[in-house]
Amino acid sequence: MKKNKILITGGLSKLGFEFIKYNINKGIFYITYSQNSKLRKFNHFLNHKNIKLIKFNFDKKNNSKELDKIKKIRGVDILIFMSAYNPGRRKIEKFKKYEILRSFNINFFHHFQILQIIYSKMIKVNKGQIINIASNAALTGGKMIYPYAAMKAAFSNILISLKEDQKFINKNIKIKNY
Repeated sequence: MKKNKILITGGLSKLGFEFIKYNINKGIFYITYSQNSKLRKFNHFLNHKNIKLIKFNFDKKNNSKELDKIKKIRGVDILIFMSAYNPGRRKIEKFKKYEILRSFNINFFHHFQILQIIYSKMIKVNKGQIINIASNAALTGGKMIYPYAAMKAAFSNILISLKEDQKFINKNIKIKNY
């Protein structure tokens, strides 16, 4: 039986880890992670033959090397967006430019770039699944988490639009927003 190729952004989060642990023998996992990830707590797990890591530096203006690694992955069956950066809760005027840009890069731009690459490949083979683990904050906002809520909502809306487009291009690609 063919194993699914699954690309997960933020797969080293607690939720991502649990998902992969439960499904480890069902697929090959490509995991994007940031330089700030605490890899030590997953060391025993990351040496598994079904795990491939792709490190991203979200603070760089150009992630072309990392994106090239993603372009080289053949036949991604399932794309799961889990990564997130929340700079914390505070009054809107207290957020620093760095925190807002980092929230944009991780919660929106990084996802958008990966979506462009993988979705175009899924269209060519007429199959695939895209799953976004968003946040309630994307739907309802959240108390004093402005950059996080805004970027999560923006990306969720892209997938809502993409799902609508699917109705007209008649492709067998499932899109779920949670």
